[in-house]
Amino acid sequence: MAGKDLTPELAARYQIAVVSGSGADVATALPAKGRIALSGTETPAQIREKVVAVARELGLEKEWQTFLAQREPEVREKNDNVANYEKRPEPLTFQKPFNVKGSMERTQVPADLKLQLFASEPEIRKPIAMAWDDRGRCWVAETCDYPHGVNPEGRGNDTIRICEDTDGDGRADKFTVFADKLNIPTAIVFAKGGIIVSQPPRFLFLKDTNGDDKADVREEILTGWGIGDTHAQASNLHYGYDNWLYGAVGYSASRVPWRGRRSSSPRVPTASRQTALRWSSCTSSPTTRGGTATTLRETSLAARPTVRPSFTGVFLEPWCRMVCVR
Repeated sequence: MAGKDLTPELAARYQIAVVSGSGADVATALPAKGRIALSGTETPAQIREKVVAVARELGLEKEWQTFLAQREPEVREKNDNVANYEKRPEPLTFQKPFNVKGSMERTQVPADLKLQLFASEPEIRKPIAMAWDDRGRCWVAETCDYPHGVNPEGRGNDTIRICEDTDGDGRADKFTVFADKLNIPTAIVFAKGGIIVSQPPRFLFLKDTNGDDKADVREEILTGWGIGDTHAQASNLHYGYDNWLYGAVGYSASRVPWRGRRSSSPRVPTASRQTALRWSSCTSSPTTRGGTATTLRETSLAARPTVRPSFTGVFLEPWCRMVCVR
């Protein structure tokens, strides 16, 4: 984080602080014993060594060893289905899934946040995307069909499930199937009293009109998204600050409408890109940036290259609270 964002209250939550660049200006807000100053020339391995050494000096190693001893062990095995594109002498082994405890033990959150279980199997199954509504309910896209069960006709075994905490204890205790017979839904976003679901090759609009939390409206609002590779399908729909909907799409051979016409290219985009559309607040139809009301399937898409952030980081197990300041 930037040094100017580190308040004394936030700094007090961390046991170790890695300081570089202008972050040195706020060193007084950081713990003296757990402070590590970097010159900027260290490799990730060297930074890790410094962090481990300071953690040992602070007496955190014993606490860490105790944590490791009770943690669910990782189980791996040889499996012929694991690809070996790198031509390694031995392919990577297959990791067995963790239970809830093991998964939470390997999830890292900032020191001022707390990880709390809201929903898990068997109440939900293979979640691939989620969204929270204004009632505090979590809408989960579940996909048993992913990755190999894609159906060009769009009917499958997947669902959108609403997870609700009705007694206020922080755990979901009511689970309602909002929509079923979907096929690899990859994203959910709220719009016009319902939800837009990306389910390549289609985007669907689903809505409940009688209050039973089950979709009785199912409309296809856009088609043409590629299904050449389910790993690269359109996904991650979310609102931007400009009230457009943004999403990601990869190399799955999409052919989507553009200004009333389908793209002349059989592979659009050919590299990872973002798409954006805007849902108008004053009409029942989406609009283009020019403001002409029309149907979503005709003109409301604008492709923009994805900006890929680059960063360097050091992976540390969650055995101490550490902040990097620059």
